[in-house]
Amino acid sequence: MQRDPQRAAPEAFYLDGPLYYLGRELPHQLDVTLLRTEAGRAALLFRTETGARAHLAALPHALRVRVAPANDWRAKEELLLAAGARGATAVWLDVAVGTLEPTLRAPLAAALAYVRSFRRQSACL
Repeated sequence: MQRDPQRAAPEAFYLDGPLYYLGRELPHQLDVTLLRTEAGRAALLFRTETGARAHLAALPHALRVRVAPANDWRAKEELLLAAGARGATAVWLDVAVGTLEPTLRAPLAAALAYVRSFRRQSACL
């Protein structure tokens, strides 16, 4: 299914490409790193592997860069569900190393709805 970039919500564009995140290798469980914010917990997602790797030096050694591929909507859904199960209420994209400021903040529920619509081929953009 082709998406028309002129009609899609700009804040949802980041979900169309690969999503890189920091997590641990756990058997039978998806682990995603969360950031505690004033508004709650946020899942940290990155559009590039380089962006995610920039944070590894400041975090525990058990963390690795993981990826949900661009065309794997199920992996993206599982990633967002795992973040929600750990208490995330938001998604922060491309967080800067020094300031921890994201380029985009989005509600987790909105990101999950967007991903599910494409996974189920029920998107209406």
